[in-house]
Amino acid sequence: MQAASTRTDYRDFNGDGNADVLARDSSGTLWLYPGNGYGGFLARKRISGGWSHMTAIITGYFTRSGHNDIVARGYDGNLWLYAGNGNGTFKPRVKIGSGWNAFTTIQSYGSTTHGTGILVRDKSGVLWDYRFNTATRHFSPKRLAGGFGQYTKMLWVGDWSNDGNYGDVVAIDKFGKFWLYAEDPYGTFYPRRQISPTGPSYTAVICPGAWDGRDGEPDLMGCDSRGILYVFSPTTTPHRVSHGWNGFTLF
Repeated sequence: MQAASTRTDYRDFNGDGNADVLARDSSGTLWLYPGNGYGGFLARKRISGGWSHMTAIITGYFTRSGHNDIVARGYDGNLWLYAGNGNGTFKPRVKIGSGWNAFTTIQSYGSTTHGTGILVRDKSGVLWDYRFNTATRHFSPKRLAGGFGQYTKMLWVGDWSNDGNYGDVVAIDKFGKFWLYAEDPYGTFYPRRQISPTGPSYTAVICPGAWDGRDGEPDLMGCDSRGILYVFSPTTTPHRVSHGWNGFTLF
């Protein structure tokens, strides 16, 4: 995958070019926390209520409309698309699939000008890249690799290894260790290597893209049990960016 085709703004929902964070609180309300482009936040904005029945909320360039979208999975396994308007609001949701509760992981994967895929893990531990075709409303699955059943979470992290391949995945094991599976030129992975940073144990981890907007590197954002939010990149150690996030049930 060529660098020119890769989007680094797949979490920009208000159209200002900076990465944002979506968070659901305990009442089921979804909030937009706009990034300021320098590693901090602007004032939050309420998106809507009624999100308490969702088991996964992922973001990306699914509709290829020029705006970023949300895809959410319900407890019943139905998959819903919320197309973005580019100003922090979204179009009415559209059902795009069912049976997705068969997967033990669901995340964004490979946000490019050709669209965002959905990274899923099946019950046998195999990772798949599901691409949604907006014209046919069908998914095209591609098998990535097996042996991922041991991990508690997987995240797409762009070109974390800085080698020109943008399908890198970070997997987190039950001990809280971070393992990088760097994409090779053939669309599979090199042998894993540990990248666990020195820092706290996280209760939630997301990849917000280039959070600080200055170095162009992908970042990882983790929340600890005290509700403190940390950010780190391939070349930086975890540093605190915010607090008070322990009231949220999903990022």
